[in-house]
Amino acid sequence: MNVNTATMNIDASNRHRLINNANSLVNHVHQQITLEPTSIAVLTESQRYTGEKVCLQFQEEWYTDHAQLSSSSKDYACILWNGEMYSHIESYHSNIGKYAAVHLEHADGHNILTVAVHHPHKKGKENARRLTSQFIEEMRDKVGTDTEIITGDFNCQPHQLNHWIPDGLNFAFHDNSCPTTDTRTPDNTLFSDSLFAEVSYSVSSHFTHKPHYVQL
Repeated sequence: MNVNTATMNIDASNRHRLINNANSLVNHVHQQITLEPTSIAVLTESQRYTGEKVCLQFQEEWYTDHAQLSSSSKDYACILWNGEMYSHIESYHSNIGKYAAVHLEHADGHNILTVAVHHPHKKGKENARRLTSQFIEEMRDKVGTDTEIITGDFNCQPHQLNHWIPDGLNFAFHDNSCPTTDTRTPDNTLFSDSLFAEVSYSVSSHFTHKPHYVQL
Protein backbone atom coordinates (compact mmCIF):
# COMPACT_ATOMS: atom_id res chain seq x y z
CA MET A 1 0.00 0.00 0.00
CA ASN A 2 1.35 3.43 -1.00
CA VAL A 3 0.09 6.65 0.59
CA ASN A 4 1.24 9.98 -0.85
CA THR A 5 0.38 13.07 1.19
CA ALA A 6 0.55 16.81 0.54
CA THR A 7 0.36 19.42 3.34
CA MET A 8 -0.20 23.14 2.83
CA ASN A 9 -0.75 26.09 5.15
CA ILE A 10 -2.89 28.46 3.05
CA ASP A 11 -3.39 31.32 5.53
CA ALA A 12 -3.57 34.75 3.87
CA SER A 13 -0.42 35.89 5.70
CA ASN A 14 1.42 32.91 4.21
CA ARG A 15 0.59 33.62 0.58
CA HIS A 16 2.21 35.71 -2.14
CA ARG A 17 -0.05 38.48 -3.40
CA LEU A 18 -0.36 36.70 -6.79
CA ILE A 19 -2.50 34.02 -5.15
CA ASN A 20 -4.12 36.15 -2.46
CA ASN A 21 -7.62 35.99 -3.87
CA ALA A 22 -9.79 32.91 -3.60
CA ASN A 23 -9.88 31.92 -7.28
CA SER A 24 -6.13 32.16 -7.88
CA LEU A 25 -5.43 30.33 -4.61
CA VAL A 26 -7.81 27.49 -5.43
CA ASN A 27 -6.28 27.09 -8.90
CA HIS A 28 -2.76 27.10 -7.45
CA VAL A 29 -3.63 24.53 -4.77
CA HIS A 30 -5.26 22.31 -7.38
CA GLN A 31 -2.16 22.55 -9.56
CA GLN A 32 0.22 21.81 -6.69
CA ILE A 33 -1.72 18.75 -5.58
CA THR A 34 -2.36 17.27 -9.01
CA LEU A 35 1.24 17.76 -10.19
CA GLU A 36 2.48 15.53 -7.38
CA PRO A 37 1.45 11.85 -7.00
CA THR A 38 -0.89 12.78 -4.14
CA SER A 39 -3.64 10.58 -2.70
CA ILE A 40 -4.36 12.50 0.55
CA ALA A 41 -4.02 16.28 0.96
CA VAL A 42 -4.36 18.51 4.02
CA LEU A 43 -4.87 22.28 3.97
CA THR A 44 -4.66 24.25 7.22
CA GLU A 45 -5.59 27.83 8.20
CA SER A 46 -8.19 27.98 5.48
CA GLN A 47 -10.97 30.54 5.51
CA ARG A 48 -14.43 29.01 5.36
CA TYR A 49 -15.23 30.40 1.91
CA THR A 50 -11.82 29.42 0.51
CA GLY A 51 -12.08 25.92 1.90
CA GLU A 52 -15.52 25.47 0.36
CA LYS A 53 -14.20 26.59 -3.04
CA VAL A 54 -11.28 24.14 -2.79
CA CYS A 55 -13.70 21.33 -1.98
CA LEU A 56 -15.89 22.24 -4.96
CA GLN A 57 -12.85 22.35 -7.26
CA PHE A 58 -11.94 18.79 -6.31
CA GLN A 59 -15.41 17.28 -5.96
CA GLU A 60 -15.42 15.43 -9.27
CA GLU A 61 -12.08 13.71 -8.59
CA TRP A 62 -11.76 13.56 -4.80
CA TYR A 63 -13.79 13.38 -1.61
CA THR A 64 -13.36 16.09 1.00
CA ASP A 65 -13.94 16.96 4.64
CA HIS A 66 -13.97 20.57 5.89
CA ALA A 67 -13.93 21.33 9.64
CA GLN A 68 -13.70 24.51 11.73
CA LEU A 69 -10.95 24.25 14.36
CA SER A 70 -11.77 27.33 16.45
CA SER A 71 -14.23 30.20 16.66
CA SER A 72 -12.28 32.03 13.94
CA SER A 73 -13.70 31.96 10.41
CA LYS A 74 -10.07 31.77 9.22
CA ASP A 75 -9.26 28.54 11.06
CA TYR A 76 -10.65 25.70 8.99
CA ALA A 77 -8.88 22.51 7.95
CA CYS A 78 -9.58 20.66 4.71
CA ILE A 79 -8.77 16.99 4.20
CA LEU A 80 -9.03 15.67 0.65
CA TRP A 81 -8.60 12.08 -0.52
CA ASN A 82 -8.73 10.11 -3.75
CA GLY A 83 -12.16 8.49 -3.82
CA GLU A 84 -10.99 5.65 -6.08
CA MET A 85 -8.41 4.57 -3.48
CA TYR A 86 -10.17 5.22 -0.16
CA SER A 87 -13.60 4.79 1.36
CA HIS A 88 -14.70 7.25 4.04
CA ILE A 89 -15.66 5.62 7.35
CA GLU A 90 -16.02 8.52 9.80
CA SER A 91 -14.94 12.12 10.49
CA TYR A 92 -13.90 13.78 13.76
CA HIS A 93 -12.77 17.21 14.94
CA SER A 94 -11.94 19.09 18.13
CA ASN A 95 -11.98 22.86 18.59
CA ILE A 96 -9.88 22.57 21.75
CA GLY A 97 -7.52 19.94 20.37
CA LYS A 98 -7.32 21.96 17.15
CA TYR A 99 -7.49 18.95 14.88
CA ALA A 100 -9.76 17.44 12.23
CA ALA A 101 -9.52 13.79 11.25
CA VAL A 102 -10.90 11.19 8.87
CA HIS A 103 -10.91 7.44 9.20
CA LEU A 104 -10.44 5.96 5.72
CA GLU A 105 -10.29 2.43 4.40
CA HIS A 106 -7.87 1.71 1.57
CA ALA A 107 -9.04 -0.44 -1.34
CA ASP A 108 -6.84 -3.25 0.02
CA GLY A 109 -8.64 -3.17 3.39
CA HIS A 110 -6.10 -1.18 5.45
CA ASN A 111 -7.47 1.32 7.98
CA ILE A 112 -5.92 4.77 7.68
CA LEU A 113 -6.29 7.62 10.17
CA THR A 114 -5.43 11.07 8.80
CA VAL A 115 -5.30 13.94 11.29
CA ALA A 116 -4.97 17.59 10.24
CA VAL A 117 -3.68 19.91 12.96
CA HIS A 118 -3.25 23.63 13.49
CA HIS A 119 -1.98 23.81 17.04
CA PRO A 120 -1.77 27.11 18.96
CA HIS A 121 1.64 28.72 19.30
CA LYS A 122 0.80 30.32 22.67
CA LYS A 123 -2.25 29.77 24.87
CA GLY A 124 -3.65 26.26 24.79
CA LYS A 125 -0.76 24.61 22.95
CA GLU A 126 -0.04 21.93 25.58
CA ASN A 127 -3.71 21.05 25.88
CA ALA A 128 -4.08 20.77 22.10
CA ARG A 129 -1.09 18.45 21.88
CA ARG A 130 -2.40 16.31 24.74
CA LEU A 131 -5.88 16.01 23.21
CA THR A 132 -4.48 15.15 19.79
CA SER A 133 -2.31 12.43 21.32
CA GLN A 134 -5.25 11.12 23.35
CA PHE A 135 -7.42 10.97 20.22
CA ILE A 136 -4.81 8.92 18.34
CA GLU A 137 -4.55 6.45 21.21
CA GLU A 138 -8.33 6.14 21.41
CA MET A 139 -8.59 5.47 17.67
CA ARG A 140 -5.98 2.75 17.95
CA ASP A 141 -8.15 1.01 20.54
CA LYS A 142 -11.39 1.68 18.67
CA VAL A 143 -10.59 0.74 15.07
CA GLY A 144 -7.07 -0.70 15.11
CA THR A 145 -5.62 1.72 12.56
CA ASP A 146 -2.90 0.25 10.34
CA THR A 147 -1.54 3.59 9.16
CA GLU A 148 -1.54 6.92 10.98
CA ILE A 149 -0.74 10.28 9.40
CA ILE A 150 -0.74 13.42 11.54
CA THR A 151 0.12 16.49 9.54
CA GLY A 152 -0.21 20.26 9.46
CA ASP A 153 1.08 23.30 11.33
CA PHE A 154 2.22 22.29 14.83
CA ASN A 155 3.56 25.80 15.56
CA CYS A 156 6.63 24.37 17.27
CA GLN A 157 9.94 22.76 16.49
CA PRO A 158 10.10 18.97 16.02
CA HIS A 159 11.95 18.33 19.30
CA GLN A 160 9.12 20.05 21.19
CA LEU A 161 6.74 17.30 20.06
CA ASN A 162 8.83 14.41 21.39
CA HIS A 163 7.35 14.32 24.89
CA TRP A 164 3.70 14.01 23.81
CA ILE A 165 3.47 11.96 20.61
CA PRO A 166 2.24 8.38 21.04
CA ASP A 167 4.69 5.53 20.50
CA GLY A 168 4.98 4.20 16.98
CA LEU A 169 5.17 7.50 15.09
CA ASN A 170 8.07 8.97 13.16
CA PHE A 171 8.80 12.49 11.89
CA ALA A 172 9.15 13.64 8.31
CA PHE A 173 11.28 16.52 9.63
CA HIS A 174 13.44 15.91 12.71
CA ASP A 175 15.18 19.29 12.90
CA ASN A 176 15.85 22.49 10.93
CA SER A 177 18.01 20.87 8.26
CA CYS A 178 15.01 21.18 5.90
CA PRO A 179 13.06 24.13 7.33
CA THR A 180 9.48 24.57 6.18
CA THR A 181 9.81 28.34 6.63
CA ASP A 182 12.95 30.42 6.11
CA THR A 183 14.53 29.33 9.39
CA ARG A 184 12.16 27.02 11.32
CA THR A 185 10.17 23.80 10.95
CA PRO A 186 6.69 24.42 12.43
CA ASP A 187 5.05 22.24 9.78
CA ASN A 188 5.51 18.49 9.90
CA THR A 189 4.07 15.09 9.10
CA LEU A 190 4.11 12.27 11.63
CA PHE A 191 3.50 8.77 10.31
CA SER A 192 3.51 5.16 11.44
CA ASP A 193 7.14 4.18 11.99
CA SER A 194 6.62 0.83 10.27
CA LEU A 195 6.49 2.76 7.00
CA PHE A 196 9.36 4.02 4.86
CA ALA A 197 9.03 7.64 3.80
CA GLU A 198 10.44 9.86 1.08
CA VAL A 199 10.05 13.52 1.97
CA SER A 200 10.22 16.61 -0.21
CA TYR A 201 8.94 20.16 -0.07
CA SER A 202 7.97 22.71 -2.63
CA VAL A 203 10.43 25.43 -3.60
CA SER A 204 7.48 27.53 -4.74
CA SER A 205 7.79 31.17 -3.68
CA HIS A 206 4.00 31.43 -3.41
CA PHE A 207 3.93 30.37 0.26
CA THR A 208 6.14 31.33 3.21
CA HIS A 209 5.28 27.97 4.79
CA LYS A 210 6.56 25.59 2.12
CA PRO A 211 4.08 22.87 1.10
CA HIS A 212 5.58 19.47 1.78
CA TYR A 213 4.99 16.00 0.38
CA VAL A 214 5.50 12.60 1.99
CA GLN A 215 5.45 9.35 0.05
CA LEU A 216 4.82 6.34 2.30
